[in-house]
This record gives sequence, C-alpha cells and structure tokens, in this order.
Amino acid sequence: MSVESIHIPASREQRAADAPVWQVRVGTRLSRVAAVAGIALIVALAALPAIASRNLIQDLIFVFTMLTLAQLWNVLAGWGGLVSVGQQAFVGLGAYALFAGIVMAGLDPVAAIPLAGLFAALVAAVLGPLLFRLEGPYFAIGSWVAAEALRLICAQFKSLGGGTGMSISPGELSQMVGLKAVQALLGLRPAAARDVLVYWLALLFAVLVTLGIYAFMRSHHGLALAASRDNAASASAPRGLATCFGSQSRSPPAWSGPWFNCRRLAFRLMRPSASPTGPPMSSSSS
Repeated sequence: MSVESIHIPASREQRAADAPVWQVRVGTRLSRVAAVAGIALIVALAALPAIASRNLIQDLIFVFTMLTLAQLWNVLAGWGGLVSVGQQAFVGLGAYALFAGIVMAGLDPVAAIPLAGLFAALVAAVLGPLLFRLEGPYFAIGSWVAAEALRLICAQFKSLGGGTGMSISPGELSQMVGLKAVQALLGLRPAAARDVLVYWLALLFAVLVTLGIYAFMRSHHGLALAASRDNAASASAPRGLATCFGSQSRSPPAWSGPWFNCRRLAFRLMRPSASPTGPPMSSSSS
C-alpha cells in the first residue's frame, strides 16, 4: 500500500491571506521620475559649456565645489556626529601633493588629482585612529591641532616653497589631458578651455560624491553610523546596529577626507597656487 501526495493549487484568496502584511520598497514612482529628471539635468549641465559664458562656467564650478563639500560635511557632522574644524588639512596636503606632482614629477594635472587624493587617504588612515579616540568638542579641538601641526610641517619644506607656498605656471597647465580636444571641440582659447575641463571634472566629482553618499547611507554601515551618532552606547551593545554590522568605529573622515581633497583639487587648477596660510581668492583669468 502506498500513499501519494497530490499538490492542490491554492486559491487566489488563500494566497492573499498567506502573504505578509508588510512590504519593503526601495523605490517609488516619484523616485524613479526624480532619477530620470536627474539624469536629464546632468546631461544638460554637461552640454552647458557649448552655450554658456566663461563667467557662468566659473560660477558653476564654485557651486559644484560647495555642493560637494557641503554633502561631505553633512556626512561628518550630520550622520556621524563628528564636528571637525581640521578638514583643511586634507585640502592643504592634497594641494601640495598635486603641485609637487606637477612641478617636480612632471605629472599631468588631471592624472595628479587621484594620486593626491590617495595621499590624503593615507594621511587620513594614520590620523583617523588617533582622532577617533576623542569625542565631542575634544574631537573638534584635536582635528584643529592636527591641521595646524601639518601646516607647520609643510612650511618646513623648502622644495614646497616654505612659508610662502608654491604655484603652477600657465605653461604646465597648458599640457592637461583633453585640453586640446576641448579647444578643438568648442573653439576656445587655452584658458577658457581649461575652465571647461575643470567644470566637467567638478560636475563628475559632484555626481560621484552624491551617488556614493546615497549608496553609503542605504547600506548597513550607513545605518550603523547613524545609530552610533544617536546613541553610541546602545549602538555598541551586543545587539546594537553598530555591533551587528561591524561598524563600531566611526569612519566617515577616513573616506570623506580624500573625496574632500579630490573635489577641491579640481578647483585648485583654476587657482594655481598653494601656501600654508591659504590660497588667494581671486581666480586666474589668463
């Protein structure tokens, strides 16, 4: 005697009753429309130099720079709860690395940007474990002290200009990758073509940083970071988010520092000078 089981299809009503009462949505119709509109906006901004004036291009470079830096600052202070007043250390070190790579090593300015960002990442990896031991106002003061110490160290190198800083000549910037292509495409002078190239770099960094932050905040580490900001003790508990997701150390400066630096370095190509006391505020118009 044998017993065979026969599969009886469930009715639609029964399947609906057995379905969970909750759903997880990662996108809505509004978000999909916003994504399409965002792509169209990026394409329009990329084509803008064909019809825009040079003054408008320079203003948009500044806008993209501030937009990117504001987002990275929001990751530090808004999501991580880390109020830093020493992020200028990454900008200064990156600028010196960029200028040294161009003037001393003869690197292309565009190729020197990611290398300078990598240098800033190494410095952030060294300073991060030391500064993360501090919290609240102590972290802010510690970041400022670290920035001042790095400024004094850079001022001791005569090859970097010492206390007076260093600059890049227009001849060295005239050899940028893609500069002649931009001149031929848009029929511009070298200085205007350089602004367009920097504009495209600024737009690229703004898009990459925005997408990177969006992906990070939706990840487990982003949730753990927010939990550590709200209540570090609860987040580091055995069942806390930071412990479960392996993100007990607050890590935004370790990766936002290089992005902070790379984004600012593209802007430095318009203002080709660096000094321990800061760059001049007037842009180059040659």
